[in-house]
Amino acid sequence: MAKQIPDPIKTQAEGQEPIIPPGLLLGLAAVAFLVAIFVVLTQPEPGVVGLGAFAFGVLAVVLWAILAPEQARGALTGRTLRFGGASAFVTVLLIAALVGAYIVARNASIRLDLTESSDFSLTAESRQAIAALGADPSLPAVEITAFYSVAQAGRRDQDEPLLQDYQETSGGKISYEFVDPDLQPGLVQRYNVTANGQLVVAAVDAATGEPDLENAVNISFLNQEELTNAVLKVSAQGEFRAYFITVAGSAIAEMSQLKTSLAEQYDWEVEDISLLALTSPESEIALNDPNVDGEVMILPGGSQPLSDQELEVIRGYLNGGGSLVIFAGTNLNEDKVSLATAENLNAYLAENFGISFNNDVILDLTQAAQDALAPIATDFNASSYVTTNGIAAGQSLAVFELAPSIAVAETAPANVTVTELVKTGSSSYAKTDLDLILSGSGARAETDAAGPFVVMASAENSQTGARVILVSSTAIPSDNYVLFGNLANQYLAFNSLVWSTDFLNYFQGITVLQQQRPQDQPIFASEGQMAQARTIVLGLPFVVLMIGVYVWWSSRERAR
Repeated sequence: MAKQIPDPIKTQAEGQEPIIPPGLLLGLAAVAFLVAIFVVLTQPEPGVVGLGAFAFGVLAVVLWAILAPEQARGALTGRTLRFGGASAFVTVLLIAALVGAYIVARNASIRLDLTESSDFSLTAESRQAIAALGADPSLPAVEITAFYSVAQAGRRDQDEPLLQDYQETSGGKISYEFVDPDLQPGLVQRYNVTANGQLVVAAVDAATGEPDLENAVNISFLNQEELTNAVLKVSAQGEFRAYFITVAGSAIAEMSQLKTSLAEQYDWEVEDISLLALTSPESEIALNDPNVDGEVMILPGGSQPLSDQELEVIRGYLNGGGSLVIFAGTNLNEDKVSLATAENLNAYLAENFGISFNNDVILDLTQAAQDALAPIATDFNASSYVTTNGIAAGQSLAVFELAPSIAVAETAPANVTVTELVKTGSSSYAKTDLDLILSGSGARAETDAAGPFVVMASAENSQTGARVILVSSTAIPSDNYVLFGNLANQYLAFNSLVWSTDFLNYFQGITVLQQQRPQDQPIFASEGQMAQARTIVLGLPFVVLMIGVYVWWSSRERAR
């Protein structure tokens, strides 16, 4: 029998193992390709990292083919190539079809917002408001400047379709521009931008073509409701004026918060001026100006009665359809009378509007702030705008310091509607003997009138359009009560000016409230629910992967 002699060359070759295992090279190639794909998907350009990872992956595949030629030959000629090639062909074909559909849709300007909350297109409310703005030739153009950095390129791509919709719906009256704050720091300072992602909305001056940055609105991030209202606000042409009348003993200095809010937040013209200067021939102000959307005269306290000449100014102003708000100053002085409680003013108010101030002082030993001279009122009219806007029903209160009561006529004058707005509690009482209070004796007497008392009332003449609001205390608009969250003082003061000028209708005209839909409501999950979600999202794919590995391993064992 012939004796077989082993081939020394073949035996030596089979006994040699590559320095680098071929399987490791394939793993490194897969990791490199994944890194390259990640870079391409997340960065605007592949860069050194993306290109380097791709080159390393190709090199690893080539080395694998050199070190393991049998495996490479099997991959190119076996079942893996046939079935894998078919899968790859179908995948490439599907990707090509999607790319082709995208190119056709892009060139045809076809846009369909499939989001539930209209993230990339205008809602019905916004579309109606913006279309009306674009159709009104009297309104100025509006410029939206978005300050997005390079790191926010993805967010910019998401927000641009919505900004394009604003531009197209307005017929070009609204324009937008993206600015890189890192490249243009001068614009950042000029537009008063404090963080990346902010948008600045400004009307464009038709004469200069420059944006009106003094009245611009800054938005922290793109929110459709805020952006629509900002566009309407800067393009609005309404003119509202508030005249704070300077009189002896006025409390104007204590009303800076109210004045600042009117001037800066709502673009009112606010001016401190005397009645005589207001009507002097040299005055640039024309009362009852038909070109002004709304104006109101405010008497902020006062320790002395109005002169006949000053009262005549108010009479003529109200006869012409003007609006007046009186914040009563204290009558606890040497003359025991104030501007608000003076006989001449109240005789006119009672005769023409059915409301007037009594020359007394309200005290409350039970429901009061610092002392009995600062009664607290919790009885607010439930239907008036003045006492409901921003004021929580049954939860708010107001402090009326040194307040006289308000008399309301049983029968209002012709064409006049009177509304009692705020009342004190039943534990309050009123004293007409001011000397007793000045001497420190404020104890309740049997002869004192018992509450509740009206401390805030309004009257409107439907024929002339005149509106009057009486407020029994300068504490209502006072800065001293701004920081108290449950106090309605500032709301009552602001709402009085809004109602008296009919600013409410104008403000609603430049404010769009988006319809609240169920899909817009946030969903809050507990810690347990979040743990379950993480388990499902992370654990379920891992379980499926393990099942696949088990099936593959079982098939491999059976094949042996």
